[in-house]
Amino acid sequence: MNKLLILPLFFIVLIAGCVSSNNINNTTQNNTTPPENIPPAINNNTSIPAEAVATTNVEIRNNAFIPQIIVINKGATVRWVNRDYILHIIKFSNAQSPALERGDVWSYSFRDVGTFEYRSSISPSINGTVYVTE
Repeated sequence: MNKLLILPLFFIVLIAGCVSSNNINNTTQNNTTPPENIPPAINNNTSIPAEAVATTNVEIRNNAFIPQIIVINKGATVRWVNRDYILHIIKFSNAQSPALERGDVWSYSFRDVGTFEYRSSISPSINGTVYVTE
């Protein structure tokens, strides 16, 4: 008689555990949505918080800007360091660096709020963005 009671009790415990586990998973998934007011690339942790530094470094390495997207405060400076073996010229719509050989550094201070896209003269696919906030 005890065996007949144990089997239904086992199934009740098993079903209760599955229902409880399903509720935990749904709660966890709802908490992973990023805030809507942050640009998508920034949600991927590819930027340095604007309040953390007054000068942000960007390396040119392996034909890429690292990090590719940064956020800075108005008046902050970005410093590019060429770690590649090839020559790069950083081009904005209103400014450009001199030719940077390996180890050369170029700095630019951003005095206006806005979004500033830039690229390397080597290839349009080597590009980056600076978000300047108040």
